[in-house]
Amino acid sequence: MQCINKTLLLPAALLIIALKATSQTTPETDPDCSQCVFSDEEAAHIVSTFDDQVELSRLISEAEAPVRAYVEDSVRSTEMGSARSVRDFAVWYSYRVAERNAAELTRQQLGTIVGSGLSLGLDLLLPGAGVVERTIRTYANRAYQGILSQTAANVDDPAEYLQQVATRMEDTNDRLTNFMHDMFHPSTSTEDGQALGEQMEGVKFSYVLEREGQRARNDAGYRTPEPGPETRGLLDQLGVRRAGSENFDRVHFESLTQLIRGVLCAEINESSTAPSVSNCEGEPRHWSTIARATAMRIITTTPAEQLVSTSQLRNMVELTDPEQLRQVCNVQSELMFMWRSPDCQAWSRAN
Repeated sequence: MQCINKTLLLPAALLIIALKATSQTTPETDPDCSQCVFSDEEAAHIVSTFDDQVELSRLISEAEAPVRAYVEDSVRSTEMGSARSVRDFAVWYSYRVAERNAAELTRQQLGTIVGSGLSLGLDLLLPGAGVVERTIRTYANRAYQGILSQTAANVDDPAEYLQQVATRMEDTNDRLTNFMHDMFHPSTSTEDGQALGEQMEGVKFSYVLEREGQRARNDAGYRTPEPGPETRGLLDQLGVRRAGSENFDRVHFESLTQLIRGVLCAEINESSTAPSVSNCEGEPRHWSTIARATAMRIITTTPAEQLVSTSQLRNMVELTDPEQLRQVCNVQSELMFMWRSPDCQAWSRAN
């Protein structure tokens, strides 16, 4: 696509916006069209409707603040979900060691489990190969490793160590400030950097056009600077999920699952009595399902505003609430009957 001016490069593929955003391009025969992909010529025509290029450049420059705030909230929501998973994992792990009278894993082992578990959870949440998803994954993984390496080496208690890791993960301000700058002003000396810069410019351009449409229609969305549905949809396609409880919950669940799975696999590998076939390499789906069911049991029985406690874990052994049973036992239904918990075995017979 041709540059709109010497400072903007806007890929046509990213200009997926509401057709109503510019009345000049709305076909009279199709007033209900909700989305269109504009060709280079159509995009050039849209741009030409602005009074001048200086005004357009100003609007795009001003669009960075609200778009950046939206992306920052999304990444922070992801980090908070990861931190919450580490806090719940710390209680679950300490409880498991105490209840089973098992030997505690070394701090090095725990650090490896946390680092790889959080990375695997992020890979499941951001599976795409796009440059934005790659950029967020790279940032998060570097943050995880940095936090683990900085956590006090003289902490012997695994629970205290894990809680310190979670506290550092929750302190996101400095990391995010630097990352947001790099994301919106990347070095263009690499192919990824150039692609990232173009995509962020495309998002800001989408934001401007959507806002202009909202202003022209006196749409309620114009009263708030948050990106509208079309721009949010574009960001979602790029791997930036809207911040909020839904994003937090999915990160919390996937990360906690991977952390629990890491401990289960480590215990099996160190056991001298476990059958050779019963390991994470030979039966990866089996142990992943057990980890998912355990994470689901923890999350569904802990109010969102609270952290899991040892007493709650003790009461989770046998669920009686129908909705909690449904959520947990639906996950366990992928296991052979003998591997299901007693409460889910009873639930399966009744359903």
